Amino acid sequence: ADYIKELAVAAKESGDLLIGGHMYAPMQFESKYSGFPFYAQHLIQMVITVFGNDVKSLHAFKSADVINCVFHYPGFNVTADFVENRYEYFASISRKEDVVGSVFTLDGAYLAEFMEFHHLLHGAPSPCDYGEFILPVFVINAVERAIISGKEEIIGAAKI
Repeated sequence: ADYIKELAVAAKESGDLLIGGHMYAPMQFESKYSGFPFYAQHLIQMVITVFGNDVKSLHAFKSADVINCVFHYPGFNVTADFVENRYEYFASISRKEDVVGSVFTLDGAYLAEFMEFHHLLHGAPSPCDYGEFILPVFVINAVERAIISGKEEIIGAAKI
């Protein structure tokens, strides 16, 4: 989504003033698409796009209709909620002097991702390396482990 790209620029430009952030996205725990693993990608990718690939570990807690996560980055934390049947998206960054955030939509995101995939099939170079591409899978796995263990889970690195 364009808003996420804009927020990523703002986060990067914030430097040491960045102290965290919060996001939420919809999901369905029970669906024909297998629930959490299908829906998790959207929120995980939002977190990584805005705050970067350097997430070290996380905590995750599940209640009846939400999964709350705390992503631990060097120097700050980001909270994120997977919310059952709440069909809107929200993202914010917190800085020492202010907070920037908004509800937004994913309008146009499907077409942009489809076109990126189309270009890859026709020989275009990948917009990211394999480690960046596979990182959301490692984060999703860590969220699932944290829900089960109730403990902080380390994000593993992709071995190529």
